[in-house]
Amino acid sequence: MRNTFTLIIALLCITLGANAQSGHGIQWQQVTNTGLPSAVEYYESTSDLEGGQKLKAFYTKVDFSTGEVALKTTMTTSGFQKPSAFAKNYGGKVYTAINGGFYGANGSVSLVIDNSDILAHNIFALSRSGKTYYPTRSAIGINKEKKLAIDWVYGFTGDKTVYSYTQPAQNVEGEQPLPSPSQSTGSLWEQEMAMGGGPLLIKDGEAVADYGFELFPADIVGSRAPRTAVGITANNELISLVVDGRQSGYSDGVTLRELTDMLEDLGCVAALNLDGGGSSAMVVDDEVVNKPSDGSERSVKSVLMVVAAPKVMDTEGDAYQEKGTVPFEEASSQEGYGTSPSRIVTTDQEKVTAEAIYTLEGIVPGKYEVEAWWQSSEEYASDATFQVRKGEDDFTQEEVKVDQTDTEKSHQFNTLGVFDLSEKDSIVLVNQTTTGSKVNIDAIRLRYLEKSKPTLAFTSGWDPSETYAKNEELSLSFSSESPNTGVPLTSLKLTKKVGSQKEILWDYTVAEGEEVYQLQGEAAFTVTEEVGMKITLLLEAVDSTGEVHTDEALFYVTAQSPTILFDNNRTRMEGTHEVGEVLSIPLSFAPVKDSRPLKQLSIYFIAGEEERLLKEESIAEGVSAYTYTYEVTNEASEAILSFQIEDVNGYISKALYTMQVPTVLGVSIADFPQDLKITYTEEEWQVTSSRQPILGAALYTLEGRVLYEKPYEYGVKNVRIPLKTTGQIYLLKIITSEGTFTRKVM
Repeated sequence: MRNTFTLIIALLCITLGANAQSGHGIQWQQVTNTGLPSAVEYYESTSDLEGGQKLKAFYTKVDFSTGEVALKTTMTTSGFQKPSAFAKNYGGKVYTAINGGFYGANGSVSLVIDNSDILAHNIFALSRSGKTYYPTRSAIGINKEKKLAIDWVYGFTGDKTVYSYTQPAQNVEGEQPLPSPSQSTGSLWEQEMAMGGGPLLIKDGEAVADYGFELFPADIVGSRAPRTAVGITANNELISLVVDGRQSGYSDGVTLRELTDMLEDLGCVAALNLDGGGSSAMVVDDEVVNKPSDGSERSVKSVLMVVAAPKVMDTEGDAYQEKGTVPFEEASSQEGYGTSPSRIVTTDQEKVTAEAIYTLEGIVPGKYEVEAWWQSSEEYASDATFQVRKGEDDFTQEEVKVDQTDTEKSHQFNTLGVFDLSEKDSIVLVNQTTTGSKVNIDAIRLRYLEKSKPTLAFTSGWDPSETYAKNEELSLSFSSESPNTGVPLTSLKLTKKVGSQKEILWDYTVAEGEEVYQLQGEAAFTVTEEVGMKITLLLEAVDSTGEVHTDEALFYVTAQSPTILFDNNRTRMEGTHEVGEVLSIPLSFAPVKDSRPLKQLSIYFIAGEEERLLKEESIAEGVSAYTYTYEVTNEASEAILSFQIEDVNGYISKALYTMQVPTVLGVSIADFPQDLKITYTEEEWQVTSSRQPILGAALYTLEGRVLYEKPYEYGVKNVRIPLKTTGQIYLLKIITSEGTFTRKVM
């Protein structure tokens, strides 16, 4: 990874060389690394602390004024990552990376601003000693002018802003909390990149005397531990420092006061502590250079990275060319970007007759924010058109129209949008407009954001809102498409996973040497798993960088059955009918979904233990209604017509019509009076009267066989009939002083 040369440093009263840093007994050795640009210097400690404690520390010094590098702060959208994984997954060139702010199980509790977008705030409130406090914790930021700042800050979610304060809120644990910070007492803190942490260690060239106001726990403030910190020198250089700790014989770590001393000795006039302990890690040129106290890198929520600076292409550079029948000219104003004036060309309302083309040779394929620099004038077009052309020959293009009469956008970079780009693409200003007499261009800036990611989708056959049943057949279509002309796809695969079992349903690899940017596939399978089991369909696309991109579709096997209803929109109906009466029973039914059509309707007659099939009929496609005609017989005093609808997967639903036939057995079936209540357990039936005496009770089968019969000469209010519940239907007869009552029971 690196070549190292040693600087011999003696702790004598001499002036140290430019490559050596020393103070409080700490000696440093610069490490040369061909992967680092001149704007980045990297050092390792070679001595212990003055008190004899073991020390191993690492720091980088970064000069942003050279234009070679930029600061990048970022955090995961979900979960956590190791700092080295952040650097690897960024996609663009990462020179250094350190762990960022504090975090908990639910995410970051420290401020993160990425490209002026607030991803997380410093903690708004916390509980200490039974009281709620609103601390102004600290953060480091860099603005669009590349000016670094370390301040006490507080965020406001209403207008999505962050404000800075000259002093921290003077909260003291155990004492009465101060009110929540106000915008009126602070200053708007506008940063392009920022990372929260704390406590603040050095401010305006002076060490902070009291760390307590930011209300960090004692283990952060008072212990000797691994540390991560950042500082700013008087020359606006960024110092990133990592100290290993909790490793006897190698490095014991440092206190916050010792950390402050180290940063002062490195020339910092402002400094900030970040998350430490097992989180402390430093990556230099793709290598983790320190020894994290956990034994390996800890996954964290956020990082600060030093990356390659945005690419700027001016009109005098090799990447710029002009084409067309109408010539470009220098703008009359000499205030162009860089050393040359901007370029102007006369507009044409009919067609494109002139093009200013920026080729993107040498850029790393990825997702970029594209900005353009122009001068504004009232004679220029309000619909000047930029084209982002994808590909070299048969290119596609996206158009962005800008207003070059707006003086507020003059002499600065203005965002055109975010695009997936490679060196096969180009950014073009054309002269076809409907307004103005001229268009103007001077420079294009590309700010790398992240790797380009292909889309993955199940295009048909899968719907997350649907259910899927055992024996159901699924026919899936799926695809993946790369949005970047420099990152073709190399393979696409669909795998079915059930528990630890995997089955590849479709797998395609692009032939070597062939460039493919869209892949489509089809696969079919039958659900054979039992109800309740989870099935995962894993779609995997691999691009030319070796990156694997995935999407999942998952479902649980259900037992959802088709619908069958009577005309009361229920699955149960009952009625009292005479023998010989002809019933007309309308039904409606519907499949669970179109891919599971209905198969057949079966109708059964059920009386007691008897069950027989009356009719079975296939259901034609699209049929959703049926009327069944039945003539009541004298076979039983109570019977059930069971209508069963079945779909192609074998799932069945039932609708039950209960018929009571009072003329069977020669008894009249009537409702019991309200004062007669029937209850039952598994062992007996009970009939209780709240008013009239019970003079007799009897229980019969539907065939007329007596199961229980007993008179009560003087009348009783409660009758117990010993009979186990079997699910069969019986006739219960109760004789009272007001008459005889008979009903069906089960």
